[in-house]
Amino acid sequence: MTFSNETAFEASLARAFSDYADRAPIHIDTAALARAVAAHDRRTFSVVGRSFTRPRWLTPVAIALLLLATLAAAAYVGSLVLERILRADDIDQAPVTILPTGRLAYESLEPKAIAVAGGRVMVVGLEPVSGRRSGQVVDVASGTVESRVLLPDSFTDAVIASLTVLADERVLIVGYRHALDPGTGESVAGVIDPVKGTFTQLGPMIYQRLEPTAVRLADGHVLIAGGITDGPESEVLPDAELFDPSTMTFSPTEPMVTARDWQAMLLLDDGRVLVIGGFCGDPAQPKWCDSVELFDPTAGTFTKTDGNLSHVRGIPALFTRSDGQVLILRLGRYSQERQLFGRHGVDPVTTEIFDPSTGEFTPGPLVPHTVMTATRLTDGRLLLSGAWDISPDVDSPDAGTSDSWVAVFDPMSGTVTELPGVDRLYAAAALLDDGSVALIEAAEFDDLPPNAIDVFVGD
Repeated sequence: MTFSNETAFEASLARAFSDYADRAPIHIDTAALARAVAAHDRRTFSVVGRSFTRPRWLTPVAIALLLLATLAAAAYVGSLVLERILRADDIDQAPVTILPTGRLAYESLEPKAIAVAGGRVMVVGLEPVSGRRSGQVVDVASGTVESRVLLPDSFTDAVIASLTVLADERVLIVGYRHALDPGTGESVAGVIDPVKGTFTQLGPMIYQRLEPTAVRLADGHVLIAGGITDGPESEVLPDAELFDPSTMTFSPTEPMVTARDWQAMLLLDDGRVLVIGGFCGDPAQPKWCDSVELFDPTAGTFTKTDGNLSHVRGIPALFTRSDGQVLILRLGRYSQERQLFGRHGVDPVTTEIFDPSTGEFTPGPLVPHTVMTATRLTDGRLLLSGAWDISPDVDSPDAGTSDSWVAVFDPMSGTVTELPGVDRLYAAAALLDDGSVALIEAAEFDDLPPNAIDVFVGD
């Protein structure tokens, strides 16, 4: 093939290269590549004063090698882009807004966290070294532990059900202590003063049960309801009681309409308490509760609502949206039995919206990953943390290899904004006075020193 001039030669090369460039996932300047090869073809070289013309085969070989190198680089970059696309899917990306601040002074298994005054967070968990359960008060800004309270022996073998901040900033702890003989354990409760660094053991609770739920009422009392009895013939309970911080005593109140365990309770703006979900029925064959009820503190009674849950299963969490409606979100792993989180986008987390004024439920937006912690921000959005299984097949041998994630979720629009660069699985989170969120790393999930404390500072 002959060309009338150099420009025609370059144009022909550019057209040929474009056939390959169209297949590459990155941009290739085919015109510049053609000019370079054409110039290469025109050049001569000299050795000891004699000029030589390049052999005809050298140019096509150079073209082939150059194309192979370009396509190899394009394929590599394309694989990185594709991997990110598969991971992020349609999730927005945001600047990194999670900063490391420190670590717990004492390793804490199964930590629970709750914010206390002054930008601090209290973390309650079992210390594997001392064998004791403790409460550590952490200054999140400096990442230092200000105080550490060792709980009495009655809490060492206890399962902690709830932490509730009282009106005076003390923290009520409710749990259940197992005994050697099944069915002979007892409920335990105490109050930690994070300022004085002291613990006060409370007298016996009214009902002996595992896993009740607690919520502070508008008048400062704490409602404790539901749970399950210990022993071979355990049963789910409807019982409820009230804690009075002024007298440090418990008193019974009317039971729930439905016996339930691991339910969610939320104080509404009108002072009533919304009770949703949990386990119902025979503990040997538990089922998810789809019924909903409201507690009236003035009358001291529970009333069942007309509507029922239709989508959300598992342990629910409740959050008031900016329009006064309530978002219902499932917490926990996709498969607790196999310890799986679920696949990205394939096993999404369903939500529902409850309207307290009408008692009606409507489907809410989907969340693409398993949620382990959810914290309501001051602007009404939620900070979510959790994980997803890297394996595309939950039945494959690689199932269970998980990748951590943190995202900001807008319950009004359904927008999920992922925060990149997160490599920790968080076990607890707490909203601080300044609107930031303290995130406590799970102790048993990585090889680094345990219980990192990070802070989400907003965007």
